[in-house]
Amino acid sequence: MGRPTILLGTSEFAAKARAELQTGGVSDSRFVSVPQGYERLAEGAFAALVDDVVRRIVSLLGSAA
Repeated sequence: MGRPTILLGTSEFAAKARAELQTGGVSDSRFVSVPQGYERLAEGAFAALVDDVVRRIVSLLGSAA
């Protein structure tokens, strides 16, 4: 069995990423997106976004076991 993999991308490419995952036979639940323009967020909002993304990734990795 392969290693658990999670695709991380911006919301701008979410539809393309989900299509690629489906084509590859991988669940689309293995995709985590961040909003386009995240680099312009204020420091506090960026930190909150990072915390949320890390929680989602850890949750997906935990479900891969």
